[in-house]
Amino acid sequence: MNKLLSVLTVSALCAACGGQDTPPHEQEFHEAVIVGSGYGGSVAALRLGLADVETVVYEKGRRWDITDTSGNNNTFATYDSIVSVFGDSRSSWLRKNCFFTWLQFKSCDRIDTGIIEIMGSTPNEYDLSPAFSANNTSIMVGVGVGGGSLVNNAETFPPTRAMWDMAYDLEAMPYLNNVWHDLSTVYFNRANNVLQPEYIPEDILSSPYYANSREHTQVMIDAGYPMIDPNDETIIKGSSHTPMIMDWDAVREEMNGQRTPSTINGDVWFGINSGAKTRWIKSKTT
Repeated sequence: MNKLLSVLTVSALCAACGGQDTPPHEQEFHEAVIVGSGYGGSVAALRLGLADVETVVYEKGRRWDITDTSGNNNTFATYDSIVSVFGDSRSSWLRKNCFFTWLQFKSCDRIDTGIIEIMGSTPNEYDLSPAFSANNTSIMVGVGVGGGSLVNNAETFPPTRAMWDMAYDLEAMPYLNNVWHDLSTVYFNRANNVLQPEYIPEDILSSPYYANSREHTQVMIDAGYPMIDPNDETIIKGSSHTPMIMDWDAVREEMNGQRTPSTINGDVWFGINSGAKTRWIKSKTT
């Protein structure tokens, strides 16, 4: 049995509003405690639940529930809402400025427990999380029930063996050969069996909504990156479509006006209002 506690960072919120910074103490005892409901937490919760281990999952972000898929859902921020006069605080975790694409920022309407947290060497004055050295790099993570699955593009693309060998010094770390063996023979397949990723169907790819995707593919081919079989373990250069954890029937309903247009117009980085992306489902129900 799993129990999910969506626990906002009480001390951070209190500090942001000028109140006390010491949360109340309350004792609880559980067989297993999981901190975070992202990919790792979700898998752990699923496996523990299947083993009938009483488990509690702590998540500092909120639940981002899809309440209406009929065409008017407004759970997540969108590009349009962020660039509006007042911004959209749902896009950013405890920041004065709303995060927008290409690392541009716009003043938020308020400080909020939004969906993307930006981590780096500069501390956030409203969040008590420690800063860390990131070599002038901003790291963006999803905050909420589902973690990073809320804000990524749902692509599932395991590396080829050739890519693995290029990325790691196998002479210095020969044990990684065993790691690759386990990943390629057990864990990639296990993940695919649970996630059920699918390639974009041809009728969707050929629609006017995906003209940019088709153009991008042609640009890659013209640049010398031919379309390849992604399952070819020897490939290190080329382009291919990647399987995605997406409900393509929901995308078709977006195209037909039956769901909130999200995937088809690129509103994917702050959550998909149509509910086309699958996340956390099996862990929640186990």
